Amino acid sequence: MSMSKSNHKLLQKRNLASKNPRKKAIISCMPPKMNLYRLLSLSSPNVGFDEIKRAYRSMALLYHPDVCTNPQSTPRFIEIRHAYDTLSDPKSRQIYDLQLDGSRKLWERQLHGLRERCDQRIKTRRFM
Repeated sequence: MSMSKSNHKLLQKRNLASKNPRKKAIISCMPPKMNLYRLLSLSSPNVGFDEIKRAYRSMALLYHPDVCTNPQSTPRFIEIRHAYDTLSDPKSRQIYDLQLDGSRKLWERQLHGLRERCDQRIKTRRFM
């Protein structure tokens, strides 16, 4: 089964991004569009790596383009693969969970407080 050009380009970009160690993770202020836990049919975000792996394998067997003849299975499989990549990496999972929880505002307030304290320390050192 051949892949469409857009799916092939998407896979190429993902492969290049994963091989580039200098590429930084982009953190968005917007909440994620889809819940990756639901996409993998997981009940809650408090699951371990083994459960994520098991859920990914069962979903991959259903939607893999070589197995499923439905033309919409390829984009779905790519979404499932993205969910697995995100949730299996501890750093990206932590970032995703922060975005999912809406804790981003709390994090931004803490960062703002740190910046204010840093500015105050710099001002006091100049006057000494």
